[in-house]
Amino acid sequence: MGKRREAPSLSRRVGSRKPKSIVAVVCEGRKTEPNYLNLIKGMSESTILELLIIDEPATSPKQIVERACHEKKKSEQLARQTKDPNAAYDSVWCAFDIDEHPFIKEACQQARDNGIETAISNPCIEVWFLLHFENRTAQLHRREARRLLENYIANYDKTLVALSGMEGKYADAKKRAQLLDNKHTGDATLFPENNPSSGMWRLVDHLQITY
Repeated sequence: MGKRREAPSLSRRVGSRKPKSIVAVVCEGRKTEPNYLNLIKGMSESTILELLIIDEPATSPKQIVERACHEKKKSEQLARQTKDPNAAYDSVWCAFDIDEHPFIKEACQQARDNGIETAISNPCIEVWFLLHFENRTAQLHRREARRLLENYIANYDKTLVALSGMEGKYADAKKRAQLLDNKHTGDATLFPENNPSSGMWRLVDHLQITY
């Protein structure tokens, strides 16, 4: 199981300095998404933000959403027990790939039903990284996305130890991701067939991060 704070550290005193917003993100896998979020979390323009990353072993989106629902309910229960509304997460997100996982639509519906936000990449997170460098509209297999990414990030192996040339390119990546969303809408390419695409920009925007 991924690491998370012990309950006492989540309790925030009422009436003292303004409490931080706590955003919990449940990630698929223990490498790519957590590494990326850890690299950028210090770049938030907000001074009242705390990002809590819960990294999960590689598993299905359905299990990721179920874990997110569990964490959300747990924080809400803590808020009730301590009578401190600030103890509850301000928002809970799931970050995962479409890849070849089953029950994608069911997982997304469960997330919506429980107030969980999603940042989904199709077919994989590497599409999001690739959009920092180039436009991409043709369908991609995950292996091809990773191969193309190696044109920009040498020896890419799913482990980011730095932003590797993505600095200063977030605005371009966001614009390209939005254009892909518009293209799929115009083409009536319905989720989860909207390959390529990435909703990671929505999470980054929510975190008030720019780089």
